[in-house]
Amino acid sequence: MYSPYSYIPHKKGYFFVTDNKSKYFFYFLSDPELYRDFPKVKNYIFNFGFELMEGKLMPDKRISLTIRHIINNFFEKNPRSILTYTCESLDGKHHCRNRLFQKWYSEHSSNKVQYTKVDMKLVVSGNEIYNSALMRSDNKYEINATMAFLSICMEVNTGKPLDLKIKKNISKQIAKVKKKK
Repeated sequence: MYSPYSYIPHKKGYFFVTDNKSKYFFYFLSDPELYRDFPKVKNYIFNFGFELMEGKLMPDKRISLTIRHIINNFFEKNPRSILTYTCESLDGKHHCRNRLFQKWYSEHSSNKVQYTKVDMKLVVSGNEIYNSALMRSDNKYEINATMAFLSICMEVNTGKPLDLKIKKNISKQIAKVKKKK
């Protein structure tokens, strides 16, 4: 049975070192100004990511366990928070990253807490960008957070803010889905 790597808190994230001596940094960033039109959730939305700081990129099941462990701990301490992430596309491996995150999400099962994941693929200047938001399913701001995430994604995609009619329609659709759960 595998276990997560030990990780060390550092400012806005955590460092961990793998068995092959590769050093990773996992981070959380907040930008309340980006979500200023969504006052109920603007202080609860964080972007997360991780980077290989030193060493070689090698397959390692413990890396995904460590990342999931950090995320679970984050949600235990911040149950109202929403995590968003973007699959880096500069090296052309964004499709692989998106599949990997989807696999991790599908494999992750917690008897204590269930999560909601919202995906949005954008096309900006001909480039595909995969974005997702992750939150606890019992988050009382789930609808507001989903609306904020989708609105910002659509604004980035079109260059224009969503008009009120579209926002209300999206909100109704989300509420319907939520009732079915």
